[in-house]
Amino acid sequence: MIALFLTLIFPGLGHFYYGKNKKALILVGLSFIPFVYPFTLLYGLYDVYKLNKSGLVPVLSRREAITVILVSIAVPLAFLFTIFFIGPKVYVSTMSAIKNVSNPKVTKETMHDIVYALERYYAHNKRYPEKLTDIISDNPMRKKWLTDPWGNSYVYTTTRKRSSFKLISAGKDEERNTSDDVEMSNTASGN
Repeated sequence: MIALFLTLIFPGLGHFYYGKNKKALILVGLSFIPFVYPFTLLYGLYDVYKLNKSGLVPVLSRREAITVILVSIAVPLAFLFTIFFIGPKVYVSTMSAIKNVSNPKVTKETMHDIVYALERYYAHNKRYPEKLTDIISDNPMRKKWLTDPWGNSYVYTTTRKRSSFKLISAGKDEERNTSDDVEMSNTASGN
């Protein structure tokens, strides 16, 4: 009876119970082939039934068989529990931790780099660029300057004569004109 139950859990386990290890390994291997599994299960049940009727003495004790049964049930359940209940929570907490790293300090540091590049552009051209993309050009290191750490585009505006600018990040709440906005501008005045 124990061998039949073991085979129901997974084809081949009942054969291990009776010490038929070669046949058990073959059945276990065949069990992983999707369309072959039902036939493997039926054959395993039939063969274990024959072994049981023949009076073959099990190699495993009743206690060892119960341990195999419990492990055969517990391991897949633990795996499924991890996949469906713990995994998503770990993913969410990891993603929120990554998003929380995107704080105003990181935003200000990035914006200081952008302002430095804008000032260098101004020193060479005597005006600020029309668009932020003009200082990014083909520099792959500056591609991250297109968006703030929260994934929103920076707002870059210049005066008509391009003698001053404003650079704005909407901040963590992703809404403009709120208290968490990060704003930088040059100190030069002009229109």
